[in-house]
Amino acid sequence: MFWRVVQLVPTMDGRPSVASERMFIREALSSEVPPAFASTSATSSSCPLTALTSSQQETVNSFAEKSHMTPEWSQRCLERNNWNFSKAADDFIHLYEAGKIPGEAFL
Repeated sequence: MFWRVVQLVPTMDGRPSVASERMFIREALSSEVPPAFASTSATSSSCPLTALTSSQQETVNSFAEKSHMTPEWSQRCLERNNWNFSKAADDFIHLYEAGKIPGEAFL
């Protein structure tokens, strides 16, 4: 979690100028971090990677390599997007940029 405070002052020509800038950073509380790739039907422990077809396993491995996520989290992302690699990648980028993927999802 972070926030920024910028103090602006007017210049001679009336335009704003930055007089000071401060950034405050703190670790987000668990209540502030929504879960990513949440699934009510299955968890990584109830849906092991060994139950996948060889094609799905290859897709998981490729996604994990490109996203730097663990195979379990890569599988969750792919399942959430019906095994469409492109959609899963877009979903990953959106959630990553929003800060909704927890640290334990990454290698």
